[in-house]
Amino acid sequence: MLRAELSTQHVKKQGVRFDHNFAKKASLMALNKKQKKQLDVERKKMSKLQQVLTSARKQTDEPDEVARVEREIDACRKRIEEIQNE
Repeated sequence: MLRAELSTQHVKKQGVRFDHNFAKKASLMALNKKQKKQLDVERKKMSKLQQVLTSARKQTDEPDEVARVEREIDACRKRIEEIQNE
């Protein structure tokens, strides 16, 4: 077994809650206040765009809207990666 699997099993046996978002949180700890705020804004924007995409797929009256929203989501993901990699 891999070490991570052993750790997870050990944690489960001990009855302690295992934090699967540890890597995500660790990367956020290295960011400054401005970067954290930018990430927060981009994630909120991403959430709204996902909702818009869902509704755009249901409504077929504007076929270009789905492609436009998908491009915006890709751009948002790219900005999030850039912020995290700074």
